[in-house]
Amino acid sequence: MRDSWKECFFEGETSLITKGTTPTSLGKEFKDSGINFIKAESITNAGKFIPESFAFIDDDTHTILRRSQLQVDDILFSIAGVLGRIAVVDKTILPANTNQALALVRLSNNSKLDRDYIKYFLNGAFVKDQIRRINVQAAQANFSLGDIGRLNIQYPPLPQQQKIAQILSTCDEVIEKTEAAIAKYQALKQGMMHDLFTRGIDVNTGKLRPSYQDAPELYKESDLGMIPNDWKISELEAITNYVDYRGKTPPKADKGIFLMTAKNIKFGFIDYEISKEYIPPSAYKAAMTRGIPEIGDVLITTEAPMGNVAQINIEGLALAQRVIKYRCYPNEMLNDFLKHSMMAEYFQKELEAESTGSTVKGIKGSRLHLLNVMKPSILEQEKIVHGLAPVEAKIDTEQSALAKYQQIKAGLMQDLLTGKVEVKVAEEILKN
Repeated sequence: MRDSWKECFFEGETSLITKGTTPTSLGKEFKDSGINFIKAESITNAGKFIPESFAFIDDDTHTILRRSQLQVDDILFSIAGVLGRIAVVDKTILPANTNQALALVRLSNNSKLDRDYIKYFLNGAFVKDQIRRINVQAAQANFSLGDIGRLNIQYPPLPQQQKIAQILSTCDEVIEKTEAAIAKYQALKQGMMHDLFTRGIDVNTGKLRPSYQDAPELYKESDLGMIPNDWKISELEAITNYVDYRGKTPPKADKGIFLMTAKNIKFGFIDYEISKEYIPPSAYKAAMTRGIPEIGDVLITTEAPMGNVAQINIEGLALAQRVIKYRCYPNEMLNDFLKHSMMAEYFQKELEAESTGSTVKGIKGSRLHLLNVMKPSILEQEKIVHGLAPVEAKIDTEQSALAKYQQIKAGLMQDLLTGKVEVKVAEEILKN
């Protein structure tokens, strides 16, 4: 930390540190609409609100819960479950309230801390390390209001705080634009998949078949609805060699063989940065005796989250529990086609119908292996995969760019929020 930087306890810079209450504990019910009620799961790791996950309360309940009524610029800090998710309230979500899993922090009018700077600082490694130390002996992740007040905050003079926040905000803008591009291409892909998995491709013309409504004679009824006449329906276990790693997670290590968990598997791609766990090389063969993962194998998560599908694209990794690996028999189905098929709307609906659990959805491998998949000829599978390839390439390109930008931001946060690199140097780094 540079000489111009200072330290303080967070509570000395705040006018309020509090938390909310669950309405049902007061005999109040959630509503279908009304005042936004924000929970920890309503905030992403990146500090964005997820409006579709908001609950709602009525005006009377909002009035009763006066202590936790939110204002513009309030800082929300998750203190139960997943710790340390940070978001800053803006007017677009107001009026709003929150529960006891989120601490509400309000900076005092004479605070020496810039609101945007403190948002990034609270998300930085220095605070996360303080959280880990406090919770190292805890059976369940928890953080008290007192713990928040005692957080040690390091800060430079106000103009530097504002410049640091501006630089990191620029990173966020680039990241958000890239995420928006990914969402656009994913929506395009979903539209294409709807057509391809309801109409298929005529191998003679290379074009989509006419729809069932336009040419019903080209289709037949099946357990999955109307499908092209020459398509078949097969259970997963009949066309694949699969391995369920449930209950077989090997011992962890600080370095060694990358252990891919359910957290790493997103819908259509693998995020190698979100969770980095390893097993010792000596345990690799023993852990993977039932099947060494290979490039092209299709992975699906069975719980927390359920139904994310991706394909292995690197060698030399291990798989943890809650992940099932499928490898198609060559004469039955293409691995690439299976990946698309398991991501298709029809398969995800099957998955949902066979899932169990009210809070955390999951599916047993024994049920998953019996789910049906559509099975065109290998030639038509190739054409469907080829048709999706351009938009897949666009998504892959944007995801690679996103990973790069996220690494740049992480590096800048490490340098700027510790004073390791002066702001004027950091500006040049960002331009380069």
